[in-house]
Amino acid sequence: LLKAAIVGSARSLSPGQYGTGNYREIPDAPRPNLVEGWGQIDVGGLLLPAEFNQSVFIEGPEPLFVGETNEWPFWVHRSAPITAVMAYSDYPSALSAGVNLVNDLDLVLVGPTGETWHPNGREVPDSLNNVEGIDVSSPATGKWTAVVSGRNIPEGPQPYALFLRGSVHMPINILHEPLE
Repeated sequence: LLKAAIVGSARSLSPGQYGTGNYREIPDAPRPNLVEGWGQIDVGGLLLPAEFNQSVFIEGPEPLFVGETNEWPFWVHRSAPITAVMAYSDYPSALSAGVNLVNDLDLVLVGPTGETWHPNGREVPDSLNNVEGIDVSSPATGKWTAVVSGRNIPEGPQPYALFLRGSVHMPINILHEPLE
């Protein structure tokens, strides 16, 4: 949960200190990127979010097996940036493995009109990382859903933590049991 919260509250360093246009020090690219990673840790922003924002911490939901899904509905009240980050400790891979991710969970955000956002600046699910983050710069107001799915879990079940940040509201009873 701490890792998801720290990544979710990090600030982008773009455009950096030097250069302009195509020669900027830090590109305007989705997080994480090769220049800044997830960005600069912002503990103050994590603990004391800006006005109208809040941080939602979800730890200890039901661990997932292959094919299982947890859905977490939440409401966006203002069209201000929102962030969702899922993190988990993966099972150790074999030293000779070509891909080191053993258990693969996927995070997707579904907006009020059914549009989907995938993590880490991709247009498809991320099958390489155990930290997945989604930044939506101008979200539509209304009901959103964070969906966590078990794609490949040979060593399961797989627990995870979820962090949301922005002008969001999640009912208290939802924080203890996801919809299935």
